[in-house]
Amino acid sequence: MDEKILFHLKLLKKYTELLKDISKVDFEEYMANEILKGAVQRYLQIAIETCMYQHWK
Repeated sequence: MDEKILFHLKLLKKYTELLKDISKVDFEEYMANEILKGAVQRYLQIAIETCMYQHWK
């Protein structure tokens, strides 16, 4: 498999694992924590960007 694809798949796995960890936080705690909400937004953003072909060049 192409090295760039493997690299991006590893990144995607890392970001989804981080999001899984955050999903274990109690909902009320999550809603009260602005840093945690910002982290989720950022991890989602970079996970999506990792999937977009234009960013692989």
